[in-house]
Amino acid sequence: MTDRNDTETRNSTRRKFLELTGLTLTGLGASASATVAGATADSEDVGPTTARTTVIKRFSPDGEHFELEKRAVSPRFDERFGGPVLTYDPEPVPREAIPEEYTDPDRPFTVQYEDDLVVGTLEDQLVVERREGGGDAGGTQTQSQSQIRTQTQSYDGPQYVYESASGAEGQDIYERTAPINVAWGASVGMDASQLRSYMENRGWQDHWTMPGSGSRYILSDGQARAQDDHIYKEIYYTRQWHIRVYDVTVDSSVESLQVVGNVHRDPLDHNHVGDEPWYFDDAREETTGAWESWGRSSEYVFTGGTMWETHDGNLGVIHS
Repeated sequence: MTDRNDTETRNSTRRKFLELTGLTLTGLGASASATVAGATADSEDVGPTTARTTVIKRFSPDGEHFELEKRAVSPRFDERFGGPVLTYDPEPVPREAIPEEYTDPDRPFTVQYEDDLVVGTLEDQLVVERREGGGDAGGTQTQSQSQIRTQTQSYDGPQYVYESASGAEGQDIYERTAPINVAWGASVGMDASQLRSYMENRGWQDHWTMPGSGSRYILSDGQARAQDDHIYKEIYYTRQWHIRVYDVTVDSSVESLQVVGNVHRDPLDHNHVGDEPWYFDDAREETTGAWESWGRSSEYVFTGGTMWETHDGNLGVIHS
């Protein structure tokens, strides 16, 4: 789960690639860091599990795309979930993102690497969400984050987005994958679908070659909820800004919030094959800057320590 801004460090040992059938690559993976805020050891089986995990990705040709089947394996899962394997829903990966030696001719291949995952049942993850609500994450803070913390206001909404998986006994398991880093106040007067239309009319359009994005979930009112909409902006052929937006009603010291979201920078393969940073802060600035250019205001609310190195712990709140 590395999330690095600097190329040299990103290609080092944090996400060690173990095996890619017929090919050796370095630094492949998704996104996380060894410092995991708010995810403590679970000797009392309370809260999510932080586990060193072997992630296995099987890619199979499927017409215009390759289908990805993903599993995560750890002895910790056996202890907590009744078996060592978590299974994820299949997702499409664009042909353009697949190494050429597997597309000429088409043939399946497997990627295997190690990663630190923060996973748990709905109830497990809610323990941390409730503890971190109101900006008290209880995580490790950098000096710059501590300085921002002195200006902290309040926020009691969802903290993270999650990818869903299935445990060995059929449980719904949630992996923490990204922070909530942008929100819209009630004064903006738009729900998620209206935000998408408004931004599309101002140039936020996805590129036709990018595949559809999979669902990610927030924990709201004690339930897991998928995004209400996706908003995109093409950067260039193989990159785009991507916001998952969720309709909510939550309080903050800025004002009541009507929509929250996670915004990041997508590579063409959505990091299914590669290992690029998600640039959470840059994506947040792109979003708040756009709204400021359209006559709205924005300000930060610091929501707590962060486990991602391209996220400083701030939520960008857009309001009138």
